[in-house]
Amino acid sequence: MSEASVTKQSIFLVHGEDEFGVKTRAKQIFEGWTSDPGTEREVFDGTASNASEALKAIANFVAALQTFPFFGSSKAVWLQDCNFLADDRTASSSAVTAALVDLANFFKSTPLSGVRVLITAAKVDKRKTFYKTLEKLGTVETLAGWSIDDRDWASKAEQRTRQKLQELGKSMQGEALGELVFRVGTNPRTLVQELEKLAIYSGEKPEITRDAVVTMVSRNKQARSFALAEAVGNRESGPMLRCLDEEFSEIDFTAKSEIGILYAVISKIRLLLLLSEAVRLRWLSPSGGTDQVKVQLGKIPADRFPRDKKFNLAAQHPFVVFQGLKQVRNFTQNELIQAMETLQKANLELISSNTDKLMVLQRALLSVVGAGAAKISVKA
Repeated sequence: MSEASVTKQSIFLVHGEDEFGVKTRAKQIFEGWTSDPGTEREVFDGTASNASEALKAIANFVAALQTFPFFGSSKAVWLQDCNFLADDRTASSSAVTAALVDLANFFKSTPLSGVRVLITAAKVDKRKTFYKTLEKLGTVETLAGWSIDDRDWASKAEQRTRQKLQELGKSMQGEALGELVFRVGTNPRTLVQELEKLAIYSGEKPEITRDAVVTMVSRNKQARSFALAEAVGNRESGPMLRCLDEEFSEIDFTAKSEIGILYAVISKIRLLLLLSEAVRLRWLSPSGGTDQVKVQLGKIPADRFPRDKKFNLAAQHPFVVFQGLKQVRNFTQNELIQAMETLQKANLELISSNTDKLMVLQRALLSVVGAGAAKISVKA
């Protein structure tokens, strides 16, 4: 059988870091194929901890492709959660590499009469013959994970949360939803796992509350990176200094830097300044929940904000704005202006002097929150 005669809809590869998305899409494809009672279905586990297990999975998969349907006129075969298509130790085994090349040649030369093939994986090596063959003969779909650089990641996470909540028969209000998303961060798999845990914790109660989220869901590494700025916004010197020490302890092992730590706090103070002005102009009210904040933001004319996301409240997630509106009461506008000046001086000192960098940041941040770190509750 020539390559051109293999229909693109006979072979599907769905892969990507969005594990939940991959499984959902694969299930949609597979159920679509097998909705006809005359279509047989076979599902194989593609998870292998070593080369021997990978070779066994490939052999079983090929055997299923070569076996004609017993009762129906067609068959759908799914190699599920395949973890030896990337460039890790198992995938790099010469025996596994050779077996995948043989499988690619099988697809090129063997008629798939009445047989449809679905393969799912988290990671694949696009340089390898196997991937290139599937890309040429079939349909390849990539579902990447979320990135903190994606301005819509939080909205995507909320959408995924609502989908899972519907499956679980649970509900969640705006504040609880926002708390969950920002505690978990950009990891779809962890988000689903935390939702399943929360569903069990909530028992017969239909709604998952924010208190439940705070109690049961730990902040992941990415979410903890926001903790320092949150402590500054809350004017809590103790938690702030602990967060600063944690941030510094990771500098040698991650891509973090002293400047990056400072910029996170600058971003927080800049947001509070914007919110302070928005409250003064009565565009936003410091009372109400996340849903009300979303409505208020939608009513502000778009031309009132610059396009640059850093200065555009409409580009911020409603939960971030909601949190900021609670914290803006802790500062006067003059204090926020002075805080920005203090942080800018710290920035220059970090760049141009040999002073201990942790000391520079400690001194600057303590100046911002105030020696007593007392909340002052300013009326809007």
